[in-house]
Order: sequence, then structure tokens, then C-alpha cells
Amino acid sequence: MKDVINEDIHATVGWDRFSLSLIRHFPNLSMGLEGLTVVNDAPFAGDTLVKVGNFTLSVDLMSALRGDAIEVKSIWVDHPVINLKVDADSIANWDIVPPSEEVEVEAEEGEAASFEVQLQSFQVSNGALSYSDATMDFSTSLKGVNAAMQGDLTESYTTIEMDSDIEALDLVFEKVKYINAAPIDLTASIGADMDNMVFTFEDNELNFSGVPLFMEGTLALLEEGYDMDLRLAASETDFKTLLALVPAEYMKDVEGLQTEGSMTLEATAKGVFVDADHLPAFNFLLHVMDGRIRYPDLPKSIDDIQVHMVVDNPGGSMDNTLTEIRSFHFELDNNPFDAHLVVSSPVSNATFKGG
Repeated sequence: MKDVINEDIHATVGWDRFSLSLIRHFPNLSMGLEGLTVVNDAPFAGDTLVKVGNFTLSVDLMSALRGDAIEVKSIWVDHPVINLKVDADSIANWDIVPPSEEVEVEAEEGEAASFEVQLQSFQVSNGALSYSDATMDFSTSLKGVNAAMQGDLTESYTTIEMDSDIEALDLVFEKVKYINAAPIDLTASIGADMDNMVFTFEDNELNFSGVPLFMEGTLALLEEGYDMDLRLAASETDFKTLLALVPAEYMKDVEGLQTEGSMTLEATAKGVFVDADHLPAFNFLLHVMDGRIRYPDLPKSIDDIQVHMVVDNPGGSMDNTLTEIRSFHFELDNNPFDAHLVVSSPVSNATFKGG
């Protein structure tokens, strides 16, 4: 079987052990793969695209024998590692299936599909995902990914219950590390229009690096890209919440830090995302009001912290992004400090104006 698969793709697929059992998940049929790997050919020769410690599929036996609607009880993926890359020539390492001639198949009127998979639950344990794009000098990675999903995906409309956590998220753009080992927890109910592949975020709780957030809106899967109308905002407005975004390694020496003040943190995205040159319109707002920071070992506090920052992009290229720090003010021992900054065309010709 391995030889047959490898003849048809630009990669080498292998596994250590295949199992088929009626005992493990009786009365369901259990199928498993251990040590699954997908290793790239040139131009990524030797790179591991996918590595999975254990893949287990539990199927209702009678539905498998009938063949008309295979009822998948559960899928469990343990220790998956996925490494996605785009090189400087815009070649993606996951594009391993060679193009083939499309064969048009006409179904008779009223004829049903030969089979239909009825997935009920999906679970990932201890996963890792990395993505790097040499054309953008961009990379991101997820470590310690655990996720569980339940929902009847055979219905035209269903509610997907999701519970997930990520141990660490890193994000680097143009050699600047914007996110460093940020933990993420998400519990969400997602309304799924399976006919049109439109997903609506309903009740949800998102915690990003200690900052409690909520998300609302819709995300639609297109033939090319994603159509989104999303809003993300902080569910708490205490200024101290903002400090949770600072990586722990920089905060370990400031135990006992005292803070006051309030804040607004909000982000929106509306439009179609295809790639880095075809972005949706997006906006980010940070507003800190009447902030105060006091460190017990220092004689003076930082008072009257006022910050108004806006990042705006009307859509299209990342180069259309305009970043404005409209006001940045604080006082130290009654001595005021004020600044403002505008950054435009950050990709092609970064321009800075401030004072």
C-alpha cells in the first residue's frame, strides 16, 4: 500500500504499524496507524511535513458494512507535528499531489452519493504546528495543542462544541518577535451551516496570554480563501489585564506591581482573505485611560497613563496598513512625557512621523 501511495505524490509516506480491531472500541470497528510520517521531496527534500504518533478512527460497524452512510464515532490524533513552509519562490511544501485531469461525472437525477461520513467527535492531543513563509519573512508556531470537538456534521445546520488549549504561540515578522510563548484557551459553541460552509461564533470564552477575550461574527470557507466578518474584544477593561500580554520572562521580577486605570482593546476583520496581497479590511484599537503603575521597590509611581493607538488597513496589501499612536502620555514625579507616532507603507517604504 505504501508503494502505491508514494507513486502518486511528491513525498514519501510511511508508518510503523497498522491495526484493525473490534475489541478496543467494541461494538465499533477501530482502525489505527502508529508512527505515520510524510517526508517531502525536492525542493524540500528530507523535511518532515507531517508526523503523527498515533491516529485512531472509530467507526460504527454496521454502517461500514452497509456503506451508504459511514458513521465515524470518533477520530483521535495523538502527538501530531505539522510543518508548513513556503519558500522564496512561493512553492508550498504541502503541495505534494501532482495535478491530474479532471473527470466529469454526471449523476442521474435523484441519485444519492455512494457514501457519507457522519463524524461525531474529533480530538487532538499534544500537537504542534509551524508555518513559515520566506516571501513575507514571517513565521508562527503552536506548541502543546490539545483540542476536542463534538457535533453532528451530517446536519445542514449544527452546533459544534469546541474546547481547546495551546501551550505556546510564537509569531515573528521581519525578524521581530511580536508574540512570545503566549498560552491560549478557547471554549466555544460554533453554529455551522454545513451546506454553505459558514460558521458563526456564538457563546465563547477566549483567553489569550492571560487576557480574557470574546469573539463574535462569521467565517465562510470559499473555493479560494475565507470571507470573514469578525470582532475580537477584551471582556475585562482593567488596565492590569493589558500587562498579561507581556511575556512572563519580562514580568518575573515585578511581583507586587500595583496598577490602576481602564482600557479598551478591540480588533475587527471584514472581507475576503486570500493571501498576503489580498487581505480583508482590519482594524485594531487600544485605548488606555487614567492608568497608573507602581513598583513597591521604587519611590515614585508612573501616573496619568493615557494611550490611544489605532492600526487600520482598508484591505488589499499589508502595505496599506496605517499605524497611529495618536497619544502617549504619562507623568513621573509630576514630570510629563508626551509622544505621538504615525507609521505608513510599512512593507515597501516604511515612513515614520512623530514627535
